[in-house]
Amino acid sequence: MRVVDVSVGPDRPWRAGDAIVIAFDRYLDPRTATRQSFAVVDGFNTLTANPLVIYDPETRTVTLANAGADGEAWLPLDQPYTLVIGIPPPGELLGGVRGLDGGTLTSDQTLRVPFFARAALEADGGGLVTQPVSYCEQVQPLFTRACARCHDGAASGLDLRSAAGVRTTALGVIARGATRGALSSPTPSTAVFGQGAALVDPPSAAT
Repeated sequence: MRVVDVSVGPDRPWRAGDAIVIAFDRYLDPRTATRQSFAVVDGFNTLTANPLVIYDPETRTVTLANAGADGEAWLPLDQPYTLVIGIPPPGELLGGVRGLDGGTLTSDQTLRVPFFARAALEADGGGLVTQPVSYCEQVQPLFTRACARCHDGAASGLDLRSAAGVRTTALGVIARGATRGALSSPTPSTAVFGQGAALVDPPSAAT
């Protein structure tokens, strides 16, 4: 049994309000199309969602939808996630999907699908729905939760604990891993990457 399509992927971001749809090449045993067969984990491999799982035998698809009764956000935006599709242990119905014939997914296919959560598109398909961003309420907590464990002070070379730390250690500051000084060969065989590259190089580093 094989997965023939997934609505998310490295180049197919999940949009706020959307469901995740997984298509299979055969009919599934409905008893295995459950939350125990699918998982969405964050960048730390932590389970982040408890979606509503809907199996449609006519289209041979499983849909993971927002289970929130009040329409609250299912996945926090602007973060990486991975969809994990399980293979059940021999003789078990839980832990992965099975076909009606009892077959399981073959292990030679991609069963961990990385994707990124993005804002919803406007109704006309144009630009993203944008709104003012609060550094203190939205940006700083993300830095603290996902970045500060490695970049928690000046000794790390990149201080993401505060807006001041970002300004002094990132904006217009040459990255430690950037190429500097004379080259070991007079004519490099490939383009030189990161020659004096700044960590963050906005149009105006003073703003």
